[in-house]
Amino acid sequence: MIWGWENSWYFFLAAALPVLLLLYWFRHRGKRFYTAALFLWDEGNAESRASGRITVQKLPLSFFLEATAILLLICGAAGFFTSSEEKFPPAVVVLNNAFPMKEKPLEQGAKKVKKYLSRFPHRRVIWLRCGRDVELLSRSDWKFDFEKQWNADDAEFDAGKALAYAGKNFPGSEVVIVTDRIPDNCSLKGVTLLCSGVAGNNLAVANARIKGERILLEIHSFSDREMPAQLKVNNRILESFVIGKEERKIFNFRWSGAQKQLEFTLESPGDSFEYDNKVLLLKESAVPVTYHLDKGLSTVEKRLVEEALKDNPDFQVVSENPELLIAPYSKELKKRSGSKLFFHRGKSPRFAALTPLFNEDEKILTGLKSSALKWAFYPGVQMAGKGVIFSDGTPLLSVEKYGYSSCVFHLNLAVEYSNLHRLPFWPGFFCNLAEYCRLNRIGPRENNIRSGELLVFNAARGVKRLIWEKAEVKGEFPVSEGKTLAQLKRCGLYTLDDGREKFRISVNPAVSELSDRRQCKTLEHYAELAPLTQGRALKKWSQLFIVGALLLLMFNYCWNFRSGK
Repeated sequence: MIWGWENSWYFFLAAALPVLLLLYWFRHRGKRFYTAALFLWDEGNAESRASGRITVQKLPLSFFLEATAILLLICGAAGFFTSSEEKFPPAVVVLNNAFPMKEKPLEQGAKKVKKYLSRFPHRRVIWLRCGRDVELLSRSDWKFDFEKQWNADDAEFDAGKALAYAGKNFPGSEVVIVTDRIPDNCSLKGVTLLCSGVAGNNLAVANARIKGERILLEIHSFSDREMPAQLKVNNRILESFVIGKEERKIFNFRWSGAQKQLEFTLESPGDSFEYDNKVLLLKESAVPVTYHLDKGLSTVEKRLVEEALKDNPDFQVVSENPELLIAPYSKELKKRSGSKLFFHRGKSPRFAALTPLFNEDEKILTGLKSSALKWAFYPGVQMAGKGVIFSDGTPLLSVEKYGYSSCVFHLNLAVEYSNLHRLPFWPGFFCNLAEYCRLNRIGPRENNIRSGELLVFNAARGVKRLIWEKAEVKGEFPVSEGKTLAQLKRCGLYTLDDGREKFRISVNPAVSELSDRRQCKTLEHYAELAPLTQGRALKKWSQLFIVGALLLLMFNYCWNFRSGK
């Protein structure tokens, strides 16, 4: 296109030209002339009208001047809206990929962004898809088929991260956010919002946890009215109830069935959004920690440990390949892989003169008391790791962690002179020790997580990658220093394979305020508050056209005034 006009609506201003022509054609231009008497004329003034019914009058100079002025005004007005890739900044379109955009909001959002971009076609457009993370879809033009890659299956929408990405990688661009509600925790200054939210009632399973045979379910209502609902487990009705306006309902019950997999479904006839109505829980059981007592333990040490663990279901004694080795400290045993509990020994024990000082930040001390505690220790004993309990500056208990799911506990303790085994401290310490070992054992930390939580996987020695599989879709995560921290975005049942053993994990939807879409109607007018002004390149020649057109109009009217027309 010669002029590079991007908005064809300004061509309709040319409709003023035929109007001007009609005004000149049909307008009566009667004029008074002063002439000599007719009898003084030598011959008559005859006008030939042979075979002519329509007389075409000659247009005066003023018509052509006014028509030229109109054309120049059209060119000048369109000059404000010409675009060029060099001067016109691109538009960065951010597509909200969170699950509340499903179906109607997504369709409405697609229509709105197409209509918005059609105002300035051939403009460069960068397409971003944003959920919890930002993905660059295309650096294409405005005709990019974004709907095929906009699936709205993420758990949440981080608008702040998208704005930071656009500002860093595409500075000076206009940012257009297509969403269903006003984004939280980010500044929207200079941002155009295209909002497509629809009002609707929603019930959601906001929290689901299982530990052993005890199950916790939390139901949230985001509705503005009472709604009847049914809670089902494995397609069997568990309870029918009515939940009030914005009410939270908690279910806490025991499950003693033999199923390893529990599927909870929340059904309500008025629920317009069913994504967060279903959770799948894998039944968790506290698998005992296998342990072995080293033959180097003294008779007293062995007897006290056996008494503490014989009725403890968290521990199971084995003869080979234990998770936890309980032994007196020696440099040879320290070199072995795996978790260990070491007793450090000396020559002459000393009683603590003061009450031992506890490091309360360490989870292995959760719930333990230091009152009435007599700790007989060996002064001057050097223990590796982080000190947890001290007395007179001497470490009594330390924890040493290292890679590949292993940890070592060092006890500076003369058991025969202490009262630990006669206090709740001793069995409580071993209960915490079992939980500590479970958190560090190979495999996922938890079998059930929400889509907003991190998957923590402890890998075995030598494992470099973790492969996940869900419904015949596969992927992998890298393993660094024996651990993987990752996020699984889509909900469902996953199989994790580290090359040696397979594990199952269930990912359930994370419910947030995104589920409440009743406020979205207030956004319909919000996009009008951010008109497109950043990218309009004002050409110098457009100013010259306007000035020239005004000068021609002034000349035209001055000429008519002087000629008496």
